Amino acid sequence: MKNGYETINKIMKMRSGKEGKILSSYGASDSYIKLVEKIVRNSLRQKRKCLFFEAGVGTGKIITSIANIENVCAIGCDVFVDRNFINSDLTVYECTIYEALRKLDDNSIDVFYWNDVMEHIPEDEIESYIKILASKMDIGGVVITITPNRLKGPCDITSHFEPRGTIAKGFHFHEYTFCEIITLFKKYNIKSSYGFLGYAGKGWYILGSSKVIDKIKFVGEKISVKFPYLFKKILITIIGCDVSILKK
Repeated sequence: MKNGYETINKIMKMRSGKEGKILSSYGASDSYIKLVEKIVRNSLRQKRKCLFFEAGVGTGKIITSIANIENVCAIGCDVFVDRNFINSDLTVYECTIYEALRKLDDNSIDVFYWNDVMEHIPEDEIESYIKILASKMDIGGVVITITPNRLKGPCDITSHFEPRGTIAKGFHFHEYTFCEIITLFKKYNIKSSYGFLGYAGKGWYILGSSKVIDKIKFVGEKISVKFPYLFKKILITIIGCDVSILKK
């Protein structure tokens, strides 16, 4: 995986240079910063300090912004870290998420964030990751998961070669539905907390009751399978089935 992402990073740099652009932030955006900042500041209102952990920091756009918030200790990791983009003052480990989490004390993380990362973990390893994450989250700690919903997949390079609805065959080892994520985390006492409804990437969303909004998502996923691909993708996106915000 390290070799794979190091190679991808080199290709992205070369392409960006030829196109006269700066290197992509790998999906991170100002909208995601605002969402994470909202959750972090809510944590700070309940506790005087906040330990924020980002899995898969990429070029550091999110972790750099969150680290600037007063009373926040920001830590992150990635399987490959390009130090040209990561501030030397930040604690960012170059290793798997599992290895990075082992370095932390139990019950220490207040806010955990990963965006376009969960789907890159082999399916037969994911429960080991969730189990150790659960042990490192503090009581009341929040897990923000953003991952492409399988119902509108495949969302990796497979989409360029295979029909819509095909199982991902690239670096997305398993793409999840919202229902699958809620069920998986619930096994380790991490349950849906903030109901997220809307389009995270554009910053068009509301945070409300998880009991109400989660039901809308569950129903949306069930009925979407009967729709043509384009309508299915729009429905899954606008009701926020790529995003789950859970609490230990």
